[in-house]
Amino acid sequence: MQSPTIKPLLTLIQNHQSLLFASDSQKYFSELSNMAKMLDINLLAAQEEGRNLRIAIVGQMKAGKSSFLNALLFPIDVLPKAATPMTAALTRIGYAEKPYAEIEFYSVNDWDSINQAAEEYHIQYRAIEQQLSQEEQESMPKSLFGNMKKIVPNKPKNIDPAIIQSQISEEFRSCRELVDMAHQLNLQQYLGTKKRIEATSLVELANELKNYVGSQGKFTAITKMFSIYINDERLHGIEIYDTPGFNDPVISRGQQTRTFLGQCDVVFLLSIVSQFLTVSDLRLLREQLTASGIDSKAVFLVGSQRDLVFRMDRQILTDAKLLAQRYPVEVRPQATISAMMQLLDKKIQQMTETQIKQHLNNPDLDEASKSLLTVIQSTKPHLISALTWRIAEDLPNLSSELQEQYDALCFDTSFNFNVEQLKQFSNIIELRQVIEQQKERKQELTQAKVALLLEGVQQHTQAIQQEVLKLVDDKIDLLDNQSIEQLNAQKQLIEKNMKNGRSKLEYAIHQESKAVNHQVRGLSLQLQSERQTFLSISISEERKIEYEQYEKSGFWSGVARFFGVGGIGTREKVIVTPYAQVQDSIEQIETFGRTAVGQLQRSLNSIIDMPKLRKNIVMAAINLFDTSDPDFDVDFFKLQVSQCLESYEPPRLNLDISQVVDRIVDKFGLGKVTNSEIQQLKQAHHQAIATLSEHVVQLTKQAEHDLEQYFESMQQILVNKIIGEIQNNLQGLIEQIEQKENTLENLHQFRLTLSSLNITS
Repeated sequence: MQSPTIKPLLTLIQNHQSLLFASDSQKYFSELSNMAKMLDINLLAAQEEGRNLRIAIVGQMKAGKSSFLNALLFPIDVLPKAATPMTAALTRIGYAEKPYAEIEFYSVNDWDSINQAAEEYHIQYRAIEQQLSQEEQESMPKSLFGNMKKIVPNKPKNIDPAIIQSQISEEFRSCRELVDMAHQLNLQQYLGTKKRIEATSLVELANELKNYVGSQGKFTAITKMFSIYINDERLHGIEIYDTPGFNDPVISRGQQTRTFLGQCDVVFLLSIVSQFLTVSDLRLLREQLTASGIDSKAVFLVGSQRDLVFRMDRQILTDAKLLAQRYPVEVRPQATISAMMQLLDKKIQQMTETQIKQHLNNPDLDEASKSLLTVIQSTKPHLISALTWRIAEDLPNLSSELQEQYDALCFDTSFNFNVEQLKQFSNIIELRQVIEQQKERKQELTQAKVALLLEGVQQHTQAIQQEVLKLVDDKIDLLDNQSIEQLNAQKQLIEKNMKNGRSKLEYAIHQESKAVNHQVRGLSLQLQSERQTFLSISISEERKIEYEQYEKSGFWSGVARFFGVGGIGTREKVIVTPYAQVQDSIEQIETFGRTAVGQLQRSLNSIIDMPKLRKNIVMAAINLFDTSDPDFDVDFFKLQVSQCLESYEPPRLNLDISQVVDRIVDKFGLGKVTNSEIQQLKQAHHQAIATLSEHVVQLTKQAEHDLEQYFESMQQILVNKIIGEIQNNLQGLIEQIEQKENTLENLHQFRLTLSSLNITS
């Protein structure tokens, strides 16, 4: 089905496309069609009969989302704390009579992208290390003879790895971490699959999950998403999603997160009280709300780690104790806690108001963000402490970590909290009540979601309506101000110059192609030279002491041996056995293969500088014309040329390393080789590297061929399609001018119908 908001405009443009330039009508037709498709998907999800209320927990890394959900839903810590953004899997929590979990592993394509980013880490690491070493060398004092080296040259210090890593993007660092974590896994067995985990109890399920989502879990690195279902009546009719964040280096996981959020009805935004409602928090929330169609009234701001405020402002405790002095001694402890919480709430409310005012004073703030901030400004943030709730649940049998936290809290506040006071301070019960209230608002929230989805589409459609109106007005002005003679002169000028200058344009494209292919061949030679780094295998020695008997020399020793009563001695014999690890060979083969293909893939991804290419080709084309001629429209021509220069889409490179490795394993196993087998392993290793190197050469040659085809296609398009399109547009204008009165009448009628079109949902 198509939205009633979009369909009238879509039909109108389709019926009058002959009055517009072809590129314009195609652009808006495609944009409106895609918008209608996405609206249908989101509306079906929002209006699904009997569906659960969907609640999203969003927040920056380390905002305490997992801790909050553990306190909110579980008597024990079930959800792990992610060590890095890369190990933070998308999590879904729902209801089931018997507890179970479902693990979704990355697909093969997902893992390929992670591998490529990990290889980029190593390339950047070496480049940064080399640059820092060079800077270190250049900063050293030179000899008295200027740039001549000293007899004993200065040796630069080793660069601190932490300094190098700090200059590499978090995406590449994290991907390298995932690849390292998954090194021992048979990835082919798991990638692209799902696994269901059954359990008889929540404790058993939590322990099983540690293997898949724990910070040290065997399968954590390859887990993309996991769902957990428990027998808890509070989860009846709802689903809760814990998101890993939106700046996700794994594209498919980021898309999956946005899909689930697009179908959510309620959002809890967690922000640490010590860094409350930052620009990053607002951007994260703003990115999702408009696209998701979530009613702003269903957005709740939650200040996590409430207990941190005491370390930020010790005056709160002093003021709370003073306020409690007015109460009798027997209720003074409880009064102190109540006063602390009131003062905390007041402080956070002040922080919130200050932050919101700063955001609202930003002149670049968009209207949707202003609307969102206005709603948040009128609501009170909920402050929570998942830590104090967990301490209250486990008292008096605290783990060493919780005991340390409990002692620190009591020390910071000079107050010994009991279980009820800890729970009161945590404020978790209040948040449980908020969720129950949202369950009761399910129908209202669903209706609001549908209304906002339709409103967003309506605004976008109205914007397109105004753009098309401007195009129609421009076309009317063009017909009013141009004559057939002027257009014919422009057409003849283009045809003449393209006929005379075709070879010059082809030469410009050939030069670009030649330069790019030269880079590819240079890269191939570089990869060939770098393979020497992977040819050596470490040889170790294994020493073993054995004892041997020997005949002692001397007369009496001989007599003793004759009578069988001695003359035999024992001595140590050290046996040295050289050996090599087959795994060393396998690791070098795999590293060489991944590095070579990864480097080639990344080079192809960036080998063509499209802005520079467009500029060069456009200038080569424009130089064929007399731009001083008033009949020549430079901007119009630039636009036509640029639109036909499609970006180069490099192929996905694949190198089958497994077959080469399998041959090594089949012959030598996975353990050690000794003596003569070492030389055999070296020969097999060199052959394996040579085989992979040849495969890389073939990939490079294929890349050269693809690039040649790309430039040939560009040449055909540029010479034929662009000029053809320009000529067709001009011919169309000429024909319309020849029937000027009829064309203008149609355009005015089109404009009247378009302007009177009521774009409403």
